[in-house]
Amino acid sequence: RFAVTAEIISDITSSLVLGEVLASVARRTAEVLDLWECDIYDYRAGEDSTVALALWAREPHAADGDWVGSTRTLDEQPSFARALGDCRMIENRIDDPGLPDIERLRMEFWNEQSCLLVPLVFKDEAIGCLELVEKRYVRHFGTEERELAVTMAALAAVAIQNARFYGDVEHLAITDGLTGLYNHRYFYDRLAQEVARAQRYGLPL
Repeated sequence: RFAVTAEIISDITSSLVLGEVLASVARRTAEVLDLWECDIYDYRAGEDSTVALALWAREPHAADGDWVGSTRTLDEQPSFARALGDCRMIENRIDDPGLPDIERLRMEFWNEQSCLLVPLVFKDEAIGCLELVEKRYVRHFGTEERELAVTMAALAAVAIQNARFYGDVEHLAITDGLTGLYNHRYFYDRLAQEVARAQRYGLPL
């Protein structure tokens, strides 16, 4: 557990490419918990929706690449709505007679036997969700597994916030604070890129 945590922290501190960091978090989480799949979502509170940011599965599907970046409303995902709204874990199992019909249909469609939704929390606010999926058998997540899932979710939350902060700082560095227009630094950076592109491809500029 400590080794995996240290590896993820190393990934977070060595890269600001959010997709790469979250893909690593998803893979390492699935491997250390022996899961079929691990997915990470961003929560857009203003739009009441989630956006898929990363996925790792034991048997990758051709559509996985298209799935990353897709958006779904919380109306379609009542369990996500509860996990994000209450900032608490939600565990669904296909053999649970009390499982809501909409969740049962979703799990049957994806052939899921168990799933654990863990909110990504930053400063007491849900900013995303970690979904742990088991397709091989009905799984009951134990206390230690839940604790590790919370740790992984916390690291994913830090990675997302780091990327957001970096994006904000980068935006401030290339725009005028009063007008919001691009500044000289941005102009010269883009000019250099376009000159290099024109030279590389022999295009007029």
